[in-house]
Amino acid sequence: HDFNTLSRRAVPQLNGWFPSEPWPQTATFVSLNLFIGGVFTAKMTSLAVLFTASATVGTAWLVSEWLVLLILRMAADDWRGAFQGLDSVVPSLMLHTWEWIMVTAVPAPMMRLSGLLGPAFYAAGVLYSLFINFAQVAVAFHIDDGEVARVQMFASTVYAIVAASVGVAMMGAALVWAMMEPRYRKTFYQHRTLRTYLT
Repeated sequence: HDFNTLSRRAVPQLNGWFPSEPWPQTATFVSLNLFIGGVFTAKMTSLAVLFTASATVGTAWLVSEWLVLLILRMAADDWRGAFQGLDSVVPSLMLHTWEWIMVTAVPAPMMRLSGLLGPAFYAAGVLYSLFINFAQVAVAFHIDDGEVARVQMFASTVYAIVAASVGVAMMGAALVWAMMEPRYRKTFYQHRTLRTYLT
């Protein structure tokens, strides 16, 4: 998305963070895939264990995440869709659902764009998603303590998989951060709504 010429011209304040030299571009691309892949693997592992232990608890957890993020975005007056036809309630909620899934499981940098989650919610969502995996695994093994365990894996094995995945994600993120154009780093965490750029 960042290589798209139209996107770079439309929102130059946010698009253009990928380095321009060939080898840093390649390194950044690989690092970005490590970051997203690590986040996805950790999330799928923790959710698989949680839902195996209790589908009810897993569902309640996800619904709570979705709702808390929505409330926080409403409080920031930044939850409605910013695109024509997507600013009414139902389309905005559908867009919010997609954004929540993306930031917690497949955090592509485009989600930080104003009009979607924005930089602050993107950064906070990624950090939350990474470290809440350990809590989800802990809850799963806590409630799966009956005579017949539903989770057919050792807790230490699951924790190792999650820890390794989080480590890979953090390494990838650190490399992306080091390689990107320095002036764009603040666009990954500094809260600015679409209204800010338009006015």
